[in-house]
This record gives sequence, C-alpha cells and structure tokens, in this order.
Amino acid sequence: AMPDDLRYARVVAEKFGVDLREIEIAPDVLSLLPAMAYHLDEPIGDPAAINTYLICQAARAAGVKVMLSGMGADELFGGYRKHLANTLAVRYQRLPRAVRTPVSATVARLPVASSRRGYRSVRFAKRFLSFAELPEETAFRRSYTMYDRAELLRLVHPDLASAVDDVLTEHADVYHDQALDDFVNRMCLADARLFLPGLNLAYTDRASMAASTEVRVPFVDVDVVRAAFALPGNRKVAGRHGKLALKKAAEAVLPREIVYRPKGLFSAPLRAWMSRDLAPVLREVVHDGALVGSGLLRRDALQLLADEDAAGRQDRSKHLWHVLALEYWFRRATEHPTAGHRPWKEIA
Repeated sequence: AMPDDLRYARVVAEKFGVDLREIEIAPDVLSLLPAMAYHLDEPIGDPAAINTYLICQAARAAGVKVMLSGMGADELFGGYRKHLANTLAVRYQRLPRAVRTPVSATVARLPVASSRRGYRSVRFAKRFLSFAELPEETAFRRSYTMYDRAELLRLVHPDLASAVDDVLTEHADVYHDQALDDFVNRMCLADARLFLPGLNLAYTDRASMAASTEVRVPFVDVDVVRAAFALPGNRKVAGRHGKLALKKAAEAVLPREIVYRPKGLFSAPLRAWMSRDLAPVLREVVHDGALVGSGLLRRDALQLLADEDAAGRQDRSKHLWHVLALEYWFRRATEHPTAGHRPWKEIA
C-alpha cells in the first residue's frame, strides 16, 4: 500500500485555515502509458510523472492554473532516502567482514513478497545491500538508478556496451567535478546537476503543461541554492533524519507531527500494477515488444526480471516500469504503434 498523506494535509489545512479540496484519483494506467509517452517526449521511467499529470488535471478542472511545488528541497537539503542510506552505508562498511558476509547471505535468501503480501523491510534491505559496499560515487549512482554495469550489459544489445560505459562515465565525471570535502553535499550537488534537471523538473514541466497548468518551484532559486551549500552536511542529514535544516526552520510554524513525520513517496503502487493492471501488456512487451523485436533489449534478460518479480524473489517492479516506459516511447519515436521488428540499427 502507498503511504496516506491525506491525514497530514488535513492537519495543516486546519491549522492555517486552508480550503482543502480532497480528490480521489483511480487512474487507468493502461491508457495513461501511451499518453505519457506522448506528453513527456522522453522515456522517463518515474511513475511520479503520472501523479503530477493527474494532479494537474484535477487542479485545472477545479479552476486552478498555477501551483507551487516543494521540488528541489530534497535535492538541495538531503531529503531523499538515498541520502540517509548512503551515509548509513559508510558506517556499514566499517563493520567487520565477518559480520557483513552472513548478513548479506541471509538477506539474499529472503523473498520480497508472498502470494498474499509484500515485505517492504526485505525490499529495503536488499536494495541497501546492493550498493552498501561499493565505492562512494558508484554506490550513490546505484542507490537511485538501481542498475550496475553488468545488469545493463545483460539487458542491451552487445553493440550498445560502449553507450552504457559512456553514461556511467558521465555520471562519474559530474559527481567528481567539485571540490567539496563533505559527503552529503557531494550527493546534493550531484542531484542538483543530474537528478533535478534531468528527471524531476523535466517531467513536472511537461506533465503540468500537458494539463494546461503551471507548476512553480520556489526552492529552485539561486539564493536558496547558495544558502543550501553554505550548510555542512551534518546540518542536512543526521541520525534518521534528512532535510534537517529545513525541518528545524519549520518547527516554528508547523506541528511537530508534520515536521518529523516519516517521509512519504511521491510514487505509485508499481508491484500491484505489474501483477494486475499491467500484467498482460508486460507479457506482450517481454515476448514480442518493439524493443525485443528490434534487438535493443534481450528477451531472456527481460524474462528473468519478470520471473523474479512474479515469484517474489526480487522486487523488479521499477525495472519493469522502466522497460514499459521505454517501450511506449520507442514505439512512438519509431512510428510503430504496435510491436515492431525492424533491427534497431536500421531505425537509428
């Protein structure tokens, strides 16, 4: 189940006398996939783009044309779980290998789901251990892209190996292009240069425009950025809290239960979608999709991802969502509304 933000919104609305309009949305995700491929123009693999689009549609229908977003705060002030996880990984690496090895082996054997329910704590543990012992930049990239080099090479046509290396090299170059001696701020700067403009601002701008609305981002401001990087990392991430400086500032105006509530995810119930709503289209894409037919992606590697997810051995729901987003974008970009089989080199 996804976290319920509504009760927190009600608390804030009551405190400040805000006219809170509650709108329940039940998206037809199957019809939204091709629509989002059209609106986004790129294979953006973050389901939050759908949330943004639906929220903007609902706002437009209610007569609201301009909205404010807190986007940028997590990137600049260390608010993502990956920031906490990577700082935890530094401490984890200090444990004796005699402790780390059996921990990894035990977690590797655990299922992420049964036929009746998912095990979120196991998913988090597996995700953490997938990068916890890697070097700093590699661990940071792995913590949010979810792929290592070997996994990517298994997925794509062998001739694309150099392209994979180019992407990984670019990430490393951007990450290391700084003189910061603060781990948290190094992560925040990389996010400000890569994650924020390349993903979050991109899908927010396009999804909001598709709904004839505008989303403004006051945190993405030169003075705010300067202030953010004037702070040491331990003012941003400490203990179990990220975005600490903003939380301290918010204590003066917001109830403590709001300021220090568990961070919610602006995401989607991907595991449920993959097992129900999207199961038929996922099978079609894996077995006879345009990406597989063109040779860009390898059927055996995709099938392994789908099988691991369906069996509950690994949580591959985000990987599979990425594949679906790429598939629908590729079909549109190559003017193949259904599965195509032209070799990718001919299309390119």
